[in-house]
Amino acid sequence: MFNFYLFLSFSLGIIAGYYFPFPSLKIFFALFSLFSLYFSYKRGKEFYFELFSLFCFFFLGTLWMPYKLDIQKFLNRKHTFIIKVVSIPQSKPLYQKYTSLINQIEGRKVNLKVFTFDYSLKKEYLSFYTVKGKLILRKYRNRKFLYLVIAKEGTEQKKTPVLSLLSSRLTFQILRKYRKYLSLGVYQFLSGIFLGRRELMPLYIKKIFKEAGLSHILAISGLHVGIISGFLFFILRFFYIKFRMRIIASVVFLYLYSFLVGFNPSTFRATIMYTVFFMGFFLRRKVHPLNSLGIAGLILEFMNPYLVFDIGFQLSFISVFAIIFGYRFFKIKIKARNYFLFYFKHIFFSSLFVNIFIFPLLLYYFGRVNLLNILENFIVIPLLSLIISVNLLFLLSPAKFLSSSLGAILSFIGESFLRMIDVFSSFKFLKIEASFSLILAGIWYLFLFIIFLFIYKFRRGQDSIEFF
Repeated sequence: MFNFYLFLSFSLGIIAGYYFPFPSLKIFFALFSLFSLYFSYKRGKEFYFELFSLFCFFFLGTLWMPYKLDIQKFLNRKHTFIIKVVSIPQSKPLYQKYTSLINQIEGRKVNLKVFTFDYSLKKEYLSFYTVKGKLILRKYRNRKFLYLVIAKEGTEQKKTPVLSLLSSRLTFQILRKYRKYLSLGVYQFLSGIFLGRRELMPLYIKKIFKEAGLSHILAISGLHVGIISGFLFFILRFFYIKFRMRIIASVVFLYLYSFLVGFNPSTFRATIMYTVFFMGFFLRRKVHPLNSLGIAGLILEFMNPYLVFDIGFQLSFISVFAIIFGYRFFKIKIKARNYFLFYFKHIFFSSLFVNIFIFPLLLYYFGRVNLLNILENFIVIPLLSLIISVNLLFLLSPAKFLSSSLGAILSFIGESFLRMIDVFSSFKFLKIEASFSLILAGIWYLFLFIIFLFIYKFRRGQDSIEFF
């Protein structure tokens, strides 16, 4: 579990490094922590070694994260940007519209995802460009949004990594197959939940999922990775492949899938956790799931420290932590005589723990929480598992007649699923709409801490909570 504490320490260091300057002071404390770590190790002081390890990772985090750039200085004036196109460009009569990731502004490193209106040359998905344009700030419903408007002149394409080109081509091949064999609505839906191309989804699909409190279904996450890995394990059994080889095959496929969706943080996190867990199996060591979560978080933050401020990253990690913590803290053992009863009980407790922990963040970022979410998951998650499984069979089918048949089945299931979500979105009761500040969110988590501490003190002597 210590790896998880290192991850938390490094994350706090990144936040501190972003908001506070004084690099020389950061270097001094980082070196002091390293020397203290070395001497405590030499003298065999385990407690001090772990303590200074936490300090060391904190100050390394402050050094790893650049001090925040004052974006206000770059608003409404023409500047030179280096961008990466991270959504499929939508062509309009006079411009292209897409989402871009700004890597540099006038040579200074940043990490800004912005809506982009491009009046210059046509851009390619996942390609890098040097452009001239203006950053514009707009407010909508008390939230601020940045837009980048690119001028006609001054666009220069940079060399795009080979892996990005391969990912782009594979994405377009899958999209072509979707367009050929699936209904329009299911093509748009699967483009979002399987490929991460939410820009291809019409507004009405996003709206019904939001109204139903199921927006998390549209974001590729550990749920999707779990469904894919489970499906692969199930299919490979029919080919009499040994258990260890099935693990290797599923891990390789998950990395290929992460590559396909652009190493989405939540997908990559789940893939790394999956890898660490099964590495422990191969080495015959018991791996604590929070250690796996911590290692995944450290790898992602080393790759991109700005992820700490990403909403999806925060919700994803807190959700996984909630499930692991809830099951371990209450020592829940779910006993059921059949698989389906076990499955539905697992969905209930997982949804309950996740909703308790992400409740304040949902209100802070989105101002809305749907209390029916726990009940909806009983129906939605099994159907989503079916859709993703049939989708994988459809994509892997080599023959046209098989693709056509599976495409028809997938279209029927997908359309039925969307109609069901539309019905859920019409339920207006049990919805909470309120604004939540960071202070209130902090009070909520402090309240949870006190409750869990109280339960811990009065629960001694009980081995577990069993549910029959």
